[in-house]
Amino acid sequence: MPSRNNPFEPNKPVNPYMFTGRHKEIEKVHRALCSTLDGNPNHLLFIGERGIGKSSILLLAKNMSDGTIQLYEDKYKFITTYIALDNNTSKIDLCRKIQNTVEQVYRDNKDKKQMIKDIWRFAQRIEISGSKIGKSKMLTDAEIVDNLITSISKTVQAIMNTDGGITNGLVFLIDEIDNSSESLELGLMIKKITEQLAFDGANSALFILSGLPCSRDILEKSHPSSLRIFEECTLKPLTEDDCKSILQKGLKKASEKNKNTITVDDEAIETIAFRSEGYPHFIQQFAYCSYEIDTDNVIDSDDVTKATRKALELIGNRYYRNLYYKKINKDSYRQVLQIMAVKLDEWVSKREIKEEFKGKDTTLNNAINKLIKENIILRKQGSRGKYKLQWIGFALWIRFIAEIDQ
Repeated sequence: MPSRNNPFEPNKPVNPYMFTGRHKEIEKVHRALCSTLDGNPNHLLFIGERGIGKSSILLLAKNMSDGTIQLYEDKYKFITTYIALDNNTSKIDLCRKIQNTVEQVYRDNKDKKQMIKDIWRFAQRIEISGSKIGKSKMLTDAEIVDNLITSISKTVQAIMNTDGGITNGLVFLIDEIDNSSESLELGLMIKKITEQLAFDGANSALFILSGLPCSRDILEKSHPSSLRIFEECTLKPLTEDDCKSILQKGLKKASEKNKNTITVDDEAIETIAFRSEGYPHFIQQFAYCSYEIDTDNVIDSDDVTKATRKALELIGNRYYRNLYYKKINKDSYRQVLQIMAVKLDEWVSKREIKEEFKGKDTTLNNAINKLIKENIILRKQGSRGKYKLQWIGFALWIRFIAEIDQ
């Protein structure tokens, strides 16, 4: 069969044309941008599990803030910097990223580009001092933060006072903050930046962050009051109707690019929507694999059934396999996860686990302690002997692989 353009993209943020649901979250982004225009930014923190769509909401926020798409009456014109953190991201990495983004906006204006270079000259000095030919003294972490704060404030003031309304201000989109290193001190740094901007009257800068639930602890550990800066938004699974809409939008887009029209029958739609449990990444992966398997331009339940094993293998490789097989290297410990997965993310008592567990009490105790230590299951505070899985998506994956292995 001739190759076809597969519209489903499980390994990247969803394109705006495929974005579905999240109406409350989109409204929050809109209101945050509006408040930033008024000089009173409402910073946002999106929290959610793996595969729930955090990066996709940040991509949509980018497209809204820089004017790529217009969902409301006003079209925004913010300079937008996107940063995906990893454990090696340093303070100077943030400096370079912000400088490069702003310079790119003014690349065709020699005077303004030079103005930005002058404001961020300290970043270049750090690079030189860190090289073999460098003779200047290396800046301390505290000095880098002070220079970063000053440079952001000066940048906001400069673009607001000199570009005649070409831009609305700055938006910082910081993704995967759960990967942030302790040395980055992300919460403390953002707290200092926002306080300095307020003091300088340069309140046209907005922070939108996203990460796993543990991101709260990372920010709070950096500074106890850093969480107060943000309005926290927890991303939940999509509705069944939203799941179905994603499938229809994808196939419509594919039909526009391909010579043949590809359709999906009602039973296949129901199966994918049911199996995904509202997780956008799961929807995309099941739909992608089903699309690849189809040979008659009609995706049916047989295609979905055949695609299930491959889809689950890819989902597991991306998110959960390391947790399930490498961090937990005993079948008896994995048995505990299988028992708990039946109840998804509900609290499960030790007594309930013990009733199903096939092994010694000491083995069960060791398994629970190990799973808590690895942050795979959570202990209910204030209640003895109750636990739940950290992620619903992990529970779904465990249940799926148990089904296909039977």
